[in-house]
Amino acid sequence: MTSDRAIDANRRNAQASTGPRTRRGKTQSRQNARKHGLAAAAFDPHAEAATEYLAELIAGDFCGDPPILEAAYAVAEAQCHLRRVLVVKGTMIREDAEFSERHAKMDGSSAPDASPELLQALERLERYERRAFSLRKSAIRRFEDMARRARRRPQDTAVD
Repeated sequence: MTSDRAIDANRRNAQASTGPRTRRGKTQSRQNARKHGLAAAAFDPHAEAATEYLAELIAGDFCGDPPILEAAYAVAEAQCHLRRVLVVKGTMIREDAEFSERHAKMDGSSAPDASPELLQALERLERYERRAFSLRKSAIRRFEDMARRARRRPQDTAVD
């Protein structure tokens, strides 16, 4: 059984170990997991700029509100990740179809259905696709909740 002293020490350590808080720190942290492919967010400076631009479009009038802008950034990141997964899926299907078509032309047969290898790969990819859709859905809900609350807040108005 864990002692009260150990529990207190664990809580103090957990307070100091919350992970990166800044956008730059989070980006750096994502770099560490790059080797995991679709399970980790890939860092690409061009994609990062596109994500920031999309986040600003999503945030709209709330660009000046940092928490809402962060929530919009999460939506943009989730959308970009989903797009990467769907691009990989489309590429796999297209390449398999092109291979089957070339093969059919060479031996004069009709193009076969999807290869068993493709079906297995698509089944594995489905995990990433479901996760990407789920992350985007959660991020959108969080952003919408924050934006709704912000709209209800009384606006700061200057008095002449």
